[in-house]
Amino acid sequence: REMGANWVIDQHDVTVELYLRDMAALKAIASDPAFASFAALEEPYISRKHVVVSLGWVEVYVQNGEVVGVDEDGRPTYSPYAEFVKEGGQLSRLLHS
Repeated sequence: REMGANWVIDQHDVTVELYLRDMAALKAIASDPAFASFAALEEPYISRKHVVVSLGWVEVYVQNGEVVGVDEDGRPTYSPYAEFVKEGGQLSRLLHS
C-alpha cells in the first residue's frame, strides 16, 4: 500500500517490546540464563532466522506526577537526535560500553 512515505510495513504475527531504563538492563537480560531458556519455549512459534530488533527510546516528560526532562524555561534537556546518534555520541557510547 502507498502510505505517502518511504516506509516498509513489517509483516509478522508477534511483537515483543521491552521498555528498559538503560543499556545495562538490556545486557543483563540478554545474559540471563532464564531469559535464554525462553528460546526453547518459543521455538514452535517464532523463527529465530527472521528476528528483527529495533532500538529506540522514550523521552519522559511526566514521571510520578512530576514534570521531568525540561529545564527551568521548559526546554527539553534530552540530547538532540543528531547529537545522540553521531559517531562517538551517546548512542555509540551506550552500545559499546
